[in-house]
Amino acid sequence: FATIWFENRLNEVKSQVDGMMDQFRLSETLKTIYSLIWDDFCSWYLEWVKPGFEQPIDEAIYKRTISFFSELMQLLHPFMPFVSEEIYHLLEERKDDLCVKQFETIVAADPQILEKGILLKDIITGLRDVRNKQQIKPKEVIELYIDTSNEVVYKSIENILAKQVNAKSISY
Repeated sequence: FATIWFENRLNEVKSQVDGMMDQFRLSETLKTIYSLIWDDFCSWYLEWVKPGFEQPIDEAIYKRTISFFSELMQLLHPFMPFVSEEIYHLLEERKDDLCVKQFETIVAADPQILEKGILLKDIITGLRDVRNKQQIKPKEVIELYIDTSNEVVYKSIENILAKQVNAKSISY
């Protein structure tokens, strides 16, 4: 789910950035890119794909993450050309440069995937707040009970949710 969600989030932001650049809204564009990199990629996506303690990362997820990072550097390039170009070349051995690379065609984001991502972030944030208020340490295992009439929505995000809130089981 994490890679599918971030791919859709990246497509959504690419579309927003394209529109803002057409209108020369550079400050808003940079804030949007910053939020994508820091909030979505670093704070959520990397946390969601991080393997368990002393476990290797899945090869496909690793490659997809490097691909996402490369696309983020391309988005950032007009604002930080030298830094983004350097990072872009450190990620993989490349023959091309960002300064001449064309953007790929923007694909429409799936709103259902984006909504599930928002739901997952809200649940994790809410549960972390409750744990904090109840003085339950993050390492303490919990049993999670979700009161919903639509279990299907939660099934695709169940694994990430359980890992992020340290739940040994999720019941509906």
